[in-house]
Amino acid sequence: ISRHIRKEGYRYKDIAIVLSDSETYSLELKHELKLSGIPYYQDENLSLSFNPLVAMIHAALDVIKNNYSYESVVRYLKTGMVPGDETIIDAMDNYMYVCGKRGYKRLTSDWDMMPKELEGNAELSQLNEYRKEVISNLEVLREAFKGPASTARDKAEAIFKLEELNGCKDRLTELAEEFEATGDKERTR
Repeated sequence: ISRHIRKEGYRYKDIAIVLSDSETYSLELKHELKLSGIPYYQDENLSLSFNPLVAMIHAALDVIKNNYSYESVVRYLKTGMVPGDETIIDAMDNYMYVCGKRGYKRLTSDWDMMPKELEGNAELSQLNEYRKEVISNLEVLREAFKGPASTARDKAEAIFKLEELNGCKDRLTELAEEFEATGDKERTR
């Protein structure tokens, strides 16, 4: 590329690199271009599954579909788009696992016992308060998706309401700022 630019009068915009398997070679190519001082633009489609908002929506829908299974609730909590710090989320995960809390009925009932092996992680009152907040936010989605007469509009509005209740807009702004500060322009998008 450098020879074409220096000796043959090409411009960088005249050159294209086409990869049949961009996932395999993309990182190495970027590295080599940077080392060589060659400016580039890489047009690639980022997987939506790496988008935390999409992951949260998908996980929330799985919670409803799977009747609040342990796995779906924990995946939802750990998307980074649900209010709560890592400590309370981990404490709720541990409590649900140890106590076998699975299913809508068990997650909407008050938790009244703290197993000895979990003492010191979080207070039972904190867990109940956090559980109620999480379940309350998901209830909007549950009502829209479980109701027999709900329309596509009702379901879309419920998803937007869940995003609002979880403060997703602010969280996405925080993430974009973090990615920008670390120079991760692709994840900033």
